[in-house]
Amino acid sequence: MVKNLLVLTVAALCAAICTFSASADISDFLGRWENPTREGGLYHVVVTPAGNSRVNVRLYGDCHPGECDWGVEPADGYEYAPHSKAVIAISALVHYGFAHRRIRLSLGDKGGLNFSLAVNYAAGTGKRDFSVGGGLKPTGWIGVGKSTWEQPVGRDAGWGGGARGMHLTRPAELCVAFDPNRLRLRRLGKEWVVASGNTEVIRTAWDEKIARRAVAVIKRYGFDRKCHTGTMEFWKRGDGFPADDKPGVGCLKFTSTTAHAAQIGRSWKVIDGDAPIADMNVSRDNAYAVLALVRAYRLERKCAIGWPNPAMTYWLKAEE
Repeated sequence: MVKNLLVLTVAALCAAICTFSASADISDFLGRWENPTREGGLYHVVVTPAGNSRVNVRLYGDCHPGECDWGVEPADGYEYAPHSKAVIAISALVHYGFAHRRIRLSLGDKGGLNFSLAVNYAAGTGKRDFSVGGGLKPTGWIGVGKSTWEQPVGRDAGWGGGARGMHLTRPAELCVAFDPNRLRLRRLGKEWVVASGNTEVIRTAWDEKIARRAVAVIKRYGFDRKCHTGTMEFWKRGDGFPADDKPGVGCLKFTSTTAHAAQIGRSWKVIDGDAPIADMNVSRDNAYAVLALVRAYRLERKCAIGWPNPAMTYWLKAEE
């Protein structure tokens, strides 16, 4: 009896796997999905193609006073066996606010998806980690409105940057233009100086290798202006910022729509998830000034040459 039951169980499992392997594909996960119960604060999931049989997962969820874009990340696909080509689940880790959210999606009944969501909060938030699960159904929902996410955010913007209160004021930008084609490197005492004609653009006590790397970056991205707001230094190409078409070493990746200002201890910081984009010490206004630039130009990379005292810090915008 036990032997017969074991044979039947194995046969059923084999049938299920064989049937699934014939039909399961990464494209079965594509689309817009809704969580009808709002379990775990999760409202919507959008799965889009990323090329070469890859997909991206974007999460939307609870964020006072409404729904927020929690961010988008590439997903990993899982097969029922090595080399099977039958994708039975996808998983992505999304960083947002003060939490990391690991979501796993699998095919469900009646054309839906099943999900499991594990939420881990950063230390010091006073919140307890948790995990939930449920079902997602297809939806015609098209995303958070542009009036919330494409306009300047409020000074009291919460997680995800939902616009509330006063609008952020972009700080004045003081820039010095130079010709990147005339860059020269010279030694001055114990320091290295990068200059264009009579305009000095970098002076560093670091070694020659660091200085030459800075010259290479300036030429690579076509920077022709060195700017500052009084508290923040940045480099521009014409009136804007180059896109991250060739990601460099030592770059911090973040998302402009979910970056926000927060007071942690006594310091005001611009953060995205647990990534510290900028630390403006005790100045709330300076933190919001940095956030205003990030939002205005859609900056999504902060890069540094030399560490811990960078010879050059530059920002790159999101790819179009």
